[in-house]
Amino acid sequence: MKGDLNQEQAEFVRSVRAEHQTQRVIILTHHDPITLQAKAFLPLYEQVLDALGGVAPDFWFYGHVHNGIVYKPDVLGSKTLFRCAGHGAIPYGATPDLEAAADVVEWYESESARDPHRKVRLLNGFVALTIDGKNLTESWISEQGDERWARTYKPTTSA
Repeated sequence: MKGDLNQEQAEFVRSVRAEHQTQRVIILTHHDPITLQAKAFLPLYEQVLDALGGVAPDFWFYGHVHNGIVYKPDVLGSKTLFRCAGHGAIPYGATPDLEAAADVVEWYESESARDPHRKVRLLNGFVALTIDGKNLTESWISEQGDERWARTYKPTTSA
């Protein structure tokens, strides 16, 4: 229940990384690599980092926590941009943990869904990734179809 990279998965990550050493790395997992308040790495992060040869992935999207969260760069000193896209289906409400984590959270879904049956419910949503050459754009879309947060990333090296 906390996430784990087994030997076969670790070997797969190593082999893909060996073939594509100059490419950006996007990790997609169900389980989280960091605590909700970004106070510590969880064991899954360390396992993936080891499988990548000690090089942190560029992006990590996960969904175990039922929230939409964009963490600020340099969380825990990592170059990884951590994203929680776990607000897709299950109704959820505001969490005081995110309100208290303004030092590490850049954006999180906080708008009311105006649900007459669940007054505390926040908007559900998803994240769309658009890859255009070497540029990557992430767009966080609400259940109503509006863009809630977006950013484009361009490569910082010639790789």
